[in-house]
Amino acid sequence: MALYDTCGGKTRAGGLCKRPAGWGTDHAGQGRCKLHAGVSATVTHGRYSKIKRPEIKAVIEQYQTDPDPLNLLPELAFLRSVLHNYVDGNGMPPDPETTSKLLAEISRIVARIEKVKSDNHVTRADLCRIMQEMGRTVDRYVDDNSTKEKIRDDWLSIRL
Repeated sequence: MALYDTCGGKTRAGGLCKRPAGWGTDHAGQGRCKLHAGVSATVTHGRYSKIKRPEIKAVIEQYQTDPDPLNLLPELAFLRSVLHNYVDGNGMPPDPETTSKLLAEISRIVARIEKVKSDNHVTRADLCRIMQEMGRTVDRYVDDNSTKEKIRDDWLSIRL
């Protein structure tokens, strides 16, 4: 039995659709009519849910499964190859404006890569501070000077 006898979808005039529930669909007697999303596919959500071309959807899915999505080195290599191809490829002198735009974008990607690297690395000053704190902790909890010296010697032998 149908929950409602009519479609009930919102009309352009602002009222409710009076067509029979499921009119023009394969679910006659239930749900919205074909004019009010009764024949649409299931609702999908997300930033790229409206993309219809399967080849683009496949590329998006490939990028979503990338194990290192923050690695911008492939984009940098691509832009450098585009610049190289542009400058050397067509036999004509390159347009300075286009060349400078490509160089600017390459510089932006290099800056992003450097920022990611610097954000995720411990500086030498931070490392020295950490080692000093570790030494203080050892001094607090280890009484034997021989053991303290062995710990310090081992720490100093760590190669960076």
